[in-house]
Amino acid sequence: KAALDLIENEERTQEAVFDKAGVLNFDNIAHAKPAASHEEILNGSKDPLFLVTDLAERKNLQEKYPDLLKIDPVHHALCVEDTAENRKIFAAYLPAAQPQINFQRSYDELISKALKALHDYGFVINQDSVKADGHWHVDPKDKSKSYVINIEDGVPRMQLYDHNGSLNQTVLLGELSEKERAELRECYLKHKTNNDALNYQEQINVAAKVRKELNMLPEFTGEHGYLNKKGLTASDISGCLYDPDGNHLKELLLLKSRTDEKQLANMLIVPLMNSEGKIQAAQLINENGEKRFIRKAPITGNFYPIGGYEKLSEAKAILVAEGVATAASVAKFVPEDTAVVACMSAGNMEAVTKALAEKFPRVGIGLMADNDLKSAGIDRINAGLTHAMQAKKSVQDLRPELVIARPPLTTKEMLQGNSDFNDA
Repeated sequence: KAALDLIENEERTQEAVFDKAGVLNFDNIAHAKPAASHEEILNGSKDPLFLVTDLAERKNLQEKYPDLLKIDPVHHALCVEDTAENRKIFAAYLPAAQPQINFQRSYDELISKALKALHDYGFVINQDSVKADGHWHVDPKDKSKSYVINIEDGVPRMQLYDHNGSLNQTVLLGELSEKERAELRECYLKHKTNNDALNYQEQINVAAKVRKELNMLPEFTGEHGYLNKKGLTASDISGCLYDPDGNHLKELLLLKSRTDEKQLANMLIVPLMNSEGKIQAAQLINENGEKRFIRKAPITGNFYPIGGYEKLSEAKAILVAEGVATAASVAKFVPEDTAVVACMSAGNMEAVTKALAEKFPRVGIGLMADNDLKSAGIDRINAGLTHAMQAKKSVQDLRPELVIARPPLTTKEMLQGNSDFNDA
């Protein structure tokens, strides 16, 4: 019912984009007014160097180096351009591999209690490996188990989860005095900021490795089981790559077995780039349509432009779809001056839409949403439509007339599992 209500609320948008025959009406994909100014941000033409500061330090740095400091648009983290000179200037603010914890007594107590709880619930982990950084971490021995330690309302707590469904537990790690809460919160936030910066920096390093390996690979031009299943050809997704001997993918995936080489040679490689056209990551698709990303390569805000970045940079309108097959299907029916990009997942549509809206302020944007009616339910959202509406809301100042299109599918077709423009 919630999904159907959502569809009814979007009927006006649907009619604005499709005519009665279900054909896209490109005259109604509005070209938003150009932004008054477009501040150049650190989003890919140059690599960022992430800094670790508290609010007071950040304020002092911004007053002292107003022209050097940037806010990374994906993570909203403080950074500067990664140069040798900036590494010297900001050496004291670079993330530490093993950050020191100032509030030692309570932090040690927190880790000790967390370790006991982990062991009580069957985790195999030692004290030095327990991380209280606000991120989920898996049991080194049993990858189905994971935990996260965070602070809520000043109380440290840990959540334990088993992906097999046998464990979903929250463990309080102890009440503290008001003074201890404040001190531990400050310690925790600095520790989390440090580890976030380390993670972001690692993503930048992995992206550089991905670029190096993919730049040596040829364009895919042959037959592929996934494309055949989707009714597409290599020319429909022009720009994808393949690894004839599998060596480059083995390097990226850190594989050592020779048996993997044949499988890797049959992988369709979809390079993901940012709004500057700089490759950051890749999606790998096997003959059966199973997909995976390069581990730790940055995905958020990155996308695959059908036909290449040059076509995107010259386009008069941009359509954002989810998967590469959906985007390629839409691209077969659009005017020559319209670019289509694949954001790779519903959850990434907002970040990609924001990046494109900022990079191309004079170009109209439309969202080609999946309509995941079958998978929606009482406790599950219609991911395709929900994330498309969130993306629209996030750029309403830049693109007040941005529209969302849904695939022209009947309710019966959607309940049978069809959900996107490739299905249509």
